[in-house]
Amino acid sequence: MARRSFGRGAAVFGFGDRGIGKTTLLMEMAHRARRASALTLWLDGQGELATSSAFLSSLEMGLESEYGKFRAAGAPLLPYIVTELSRQRTVLILDNGERLDRLEGWLLSSFLSRLRSAGVLLIVASRSGLPVKWQTNPDWGGSSRIETFALQLFNREQVLDYLRGSGLEAKAQMEIAQKTDGHPLLLALTVDLLRSHEGEGTSRWNDIPAILSADWLREAASPAMHRALTVLSLLPAADQFTLNALLDKPLEASDYYDLAKLSFIRSTSQGLSLHHVVSRLLRDDYSRRDPQQFGALRHRAFRLMADRFHTADRRTQMRIAAHVLEL
Repeated sequence: MARRSFGRGAAVFGFGDRGIGKTTLLMEMAHRARRASALTLWLDGQGELATSSAFLSSLEMGLESEYGKFRAAGAPLLPYIVTELSRQRTVLILDNGERLDRLEGWLLSSFLSRLRSAGVLLIVASRSGLPVKWQTNPDWGGSSRIETFALQLFNREQVLDYLRGSGLEAKAQMEIAQKTDGHPLLLALTVDLLRSHEGEGTSRWNDIPAILSADWLREAASPAMHRALTVLSLLPAADQFTLNALLDKPLEASDYYDLAKLSFIRSTSQGLSLHHVVSRLLRDDYSRRDPQQFGALRHRAFRLMADRFHTADRRTQMRIAAHVLEL
């Protein structure tokens, strides 16, 4: 997207297929916003677009946990949020915004309307484009307040530029470039896993698939790494202690560190979080290969999340509930 200057009360909508790089782009935007000293809050549309109350509560929890801001007892929630977001330049980042339609009426009429003159930028990533109501809204539709763009597959030059910094042999780089078809997640995943098998030669990687597959994940990752990824696919996020509670063979600190370095894993305050595309692939694959063991492991994950739910803050509770529903 071309660099541009936004006025007050602006929105950016980025959209594209699964694995195209939406979450990675948001992470970079969040990093730059924080570096520019903007108040930056991250929301996950999977659990925080269910109701206006859930949306506002998530913002409140973000202000508390990340900025030490607390609402006075008895103060109404919406005016408090609006006041805090209006105090300084603010960036609200919403990932997984496919269900934005649940709240778009309220967002446009009751929330964003109060921030029209504030220095607030809303960034939304979803698999679908800009909702119709935004296009027809008199304050937003057709105005310079909104920028929309579609994420595309990498072109050949971008793929080769990415691979030049991978440290892999030239032959392996060309093989990857030919077979990943410019798909960002598959490209990053392939590089990550080839690096983890450095020294084993490149002949075994001649069957790199053109699309991401569970077979590829199972073949490429070490057994310990694959088991950890499978457990992680059943949890919204997990630290080393939580992962080891569900693993038959505990991860060492070095293994956990290697896991965190994978490009399809994001580090959060709750631990590591697996990319939703990879997560779904691993769960579907495990449930087909061994439905009984998968059911038992999923039941253990449910029990662990239920135990954590009662002591978690409200935002984490919403994320746990959303993940349980997905499972």
